[in-house]
Amino acid sequence: MRKLLILMTICGLLAAFILAEDTPENTLSNSLTEIPEQRTEKSETFSTNNGKRVTKIYAGKKFYKEGNTYKKINLTETLEAVGEFSHVVNAGQYIYRYDPADKHKGYRFEHEGYYVTYSPAGTWDGISQTVVPEVTGIKETLLFTSGAVSSVSWEIKTNALWSVTNGEITFRDSSEIFLFRTPRPWAQDADRNFIDVSTGISNDTLTYALTIPENVAWPIISDPSTTVEERDNTSGVMRSIADSSYTLARNATEAGGPGGGVNSSNIIVGQKLNMTYYYVDRSTLSFDTSSLPDEAIIDSVDVVLVADKNYTTGSDFTIYLVEGTYSGSTVVEDWFNDFTGWASSGTYPVTPLANTIETSSYADDDSLRFRLNTTGRSQINKTGNTSYMLLSDRDINEVIPTGEEQTLFEDNSPYIQIWYSFPSVNSPSDFSMTPLSPSSIFCSWNDESDNEQCFYIIDPADSSVVDSLAADAEADTITGLSENTEYVWIVVADSSGSRGYSEPDTTFTFLYPPDLNSIFIQPVSSDTLRIKVTEPPNGTSGFTGMEIDAVSGYGSTDSGWITGQYTYVDGGIDPNSTYSYRLLLRNGDGEQTEWSPQLSYEMKGLDTLVVNLTDDLFDDYTINPGTGQRDSTVVRAGTSDSGDALDGFVSFKLPWTVVNGGVDSLFLSMTRTDECSQTSPEIRIYGIPVKHDVPIEERDLASQATTGISICWTISNGAEAKMTPDLRTVFREWQDTIPEYKDFTSDFGLRLDDNLQSDGIYAVFLDASHSSYSYDTFLTIYFTPGYPDSLEKAPENFSLSVLAPDSLRASWSDNSESEYGFVLLNLSDSTMVDGTDSLAQNTESIDVGGLIPNTLYEWFVRAYTAFDDSSSEGDSIRSYVRIPGTTGISAVSPYSIRFILDPQDNPSYTKFAVQDSISGLYVDDTSEPDTLRAGPPGDWGWRTYSEWGAATGDTLSGLSPDSLYVIRAKARSEE
Repeated sequence: MRKLLILMTICGLLAAFILAEDTPENTLSNSLTEIPEQRTEKSETFSTNNGKRVTKIYAGKKFYKEGNTYKKINLTETLEAVGEFSHVVNAGQYIYRYDPADKHKGYRFEHEGYYVTYSPAGTWDGISQTVVPEVTGIKETLLFTSGAVSSVSWEIKTNALWSVTNGEITFRDSSEIFLFRTPRPWAQDADRNFIDVSTGISNDTLTYALTIPENVAWPIISDPSTTVEERDNTSGVMRSIADSSYTLARNATEAGGPGGGVNSSNIIVGQKLNMTYYYVDRSTLSFDTSSLPDEAIIDSVDVVLVADKNYTTGSDFTIYLVEGTYSGSTVVEDWFNDFTGWASSGTYPVTPLANTIETSSYADDDSLRFRLNTTGRSQINKTGNTSYMLLSDRDINEVIPTGEEQTLFEDNSPYIQIWYSFPSVNSPSDFSMTPLSPSSIFCSWNDESDNEQCFYIIDPADSSVVDSLAADAEADTITGLSENTEYVWIVVADSSGSRGYSEPDTTFTFLYPPDLNSIFIQPVSSDTLRIKVTEPPNGTSGFTGMEIDAVSGYGSTDSGWITGQYTYVDGGIDPNSTYSYRLLLRNGDGEQTEWSPQLSYEMKGLDTLVVNLTDDLFDDYTINPGTGQRDSTVVRAGTSDSGDALDGFVSFKLPWTVVNGGVDSLFLSMTRTDECSQTSPEIRIYGIPVKHDVPIEERDLASQATTGISICWTISNGAEAKMTPDLRTVFREWQDTIPEYKDFTSDFGLRLDDNLQSDGIYAVFLDASHSSYSYDTFLTIYFTPGYPDSLEKAPENFSLSVLAPDSLRASWSDNSESEYGFVLLNLSDSTMVDGTDSLAQNTESIDVGGLIPNTLYEWFVRAYTAFDDSSSEGDSIRSYVRIPGTTGISAVSPYSIRFILDPQDNPSYTKFAVQDSISGLYVDDTSEPDTLRAGPPGDWGWRTYSEWGAATGDTLSGLSPDSLYVIRAKARSEE
């Protein structure tokens, strides 16, 4: 993660990567296909065209885990303003925010909802700063020039818990789980001598202070970084330094000396004489090769790293790759002599594991590739780490340096690339998929091989693994699937990455049988019913469809199978009979469900209703184009004497029984006045939505939407009553096809269009405000009464109450008579509350059990019909905490006892107090060791089950020998 000396530009990194890949036989090319399910945090695996594999394992982290998937870390910056920051890098496992135009704002690091902001504080004279996002975190590099201040400070703002130990800052969540860290900083001068750095905290200000010696080589580089990883770095440099004695430095059993030690952010190899001090640098390289299959037959192996800077000014030297014998999670001083062949003195009899590389043969930024020999390939560890040591041949042969002979490598560049093959495995045969339910499929096949290690059921569309099974398996049941969904899978026999693939099979899962809530019956006219069905999932896929069975009723007929449509119109029925229907569904493969229960509908006969014009505020005429007239005393339609187009408007308030029933026919009657042309106009009538909110006089009439259907009405001469043709089609269009306007609070409106009449051809009718009006504008409607399919009001007064630690009661007021039923839903995402089902009509409460104690629940209730729903406000409540079980207790010594709590099913965050019921004293967990203390317990006495030692318990000390103690616990709610 952490980089020391040289700042490589992005272009340099890209060039290094290209060079590292550029080798004949082992070049990763576009012909290779990655196997995503074989990724680890540090490796990626590819398949070749000839059935082989190549695994590339990095010394550092390259991927992050999201769920069960490893994803590539994206370090691309984008614009996203949050607070004072303008740019963001969303790396997946962390987020880095900053403002490139103003470094004084600092930067922000985020991980799992927690953040820390570092804002520069105090004086930064002579110090330049660079912040770069990397794979596991962000690296802030500071360059101190001659004369710079020797300390640097930041103000820290964070919502995490943080602590400082030995100069390292650790950030944890509210449960004290590790989140991210800022490791102890290091510093180094231009001669790569380590500079002491101390860490200080005052309030929320972090300060790094450098102890700068007099003979320092400027500039000084320091690297305070923030990383999301726990410390785990087995690659780095070990430096041994001795004054006036090369032998002491070279033959030391651990790194050290004045300015020596280890640094897991540097990879340096070589030796140096600086004044009277001798330096010996050795570096470790370690790769987690445990992801290699046990049966892999290794063909070739390369260890690759990128040259950063060759500091050799004296003798050139040869770099050896030998076996490392160290173990652990990070570089330490005593690894200095942990390599095969080390001896306490004299020449080291090492065995090279690969070709050697001459320092004179490469330039900065070149990729160096060690091709492992037979010995090296045989030492690849398939169950753990494969470890190496980089040595100078002059170190191996005990040749005293006369100057500087060292080379530095990019710390984030090393990787090992392993090409391998497998024993072949036969493909399974006769793979088949059989649905068992709407959420499960049974798979079976024949095992045709003897050497497979496991089987995978795979979705070939994206190579995702559906399930995995042990060797010799020949069947599997996949559950948790989606209803009526087509699945296409194959089964794969796998032997250490070598695979045999079956032919694919496909099937749809079943549909759940329909219930009464799936069917809605509505009269269309006096002799026609419309049966509408809730469309099943993937309703247009394959053979998915429905069949309506007319169980009873004079003249009713079955629908037969209808594919991909879910409305059936049954005509020729009797307006005075009762009809019963039931529903059958089939899925995409044509597999049928069971029949639904029967739903009955009683026709109400054919009624006649006369609806008069509503009050005059909502009737008017306008001249179009032009500003229009709004005197509301007459309704005109046609063209005026001067050629202006005249459009009239009328509206009617319809009762529920008409809006939701079946209109058989509908006629508009109006009386023509004496103010009229003597020519018969032909006008068109459109349906429009008219809401009782503002007068038409104040509405934007030019934008008033209309139905696409119109009726042409020829009005004969003379001042007398006129009746239109049947307007049923206009009404049905208004009712069914413009729901964005019609919401059952709208009136049925009609527009009488000018229809491009010739000048002076128009008709005039009295409006309701006219003094001579006598209710002679009206609708005559012949209809079959229906039932509402919308809700008048939402449920109200929704409230939650606690019944027990694992049960709640939800109550509400039912404000509608037309609902089909109710559902109880989660407020966060409107999903159904677990353990509940659809509730019947007129229900006003439900008790819900099986809940978690001490948990906040937020619910609401929704009333529904086939076409509408209406919801209450939400309410929230926390369930009671569960009384703890009996506390286990045992004596440990004459002065101490051990107790183990039984938290029952309380959540992990529930806090418990522990009491000796005889004395009434409480256990104080803040003291060391725990003692008894008078209550009531404050923050010192409440701890989670985990903090009380979980299953291993806790020890109470300072007790009186040969005394009786009765220990009990009580729990506390979060509230």
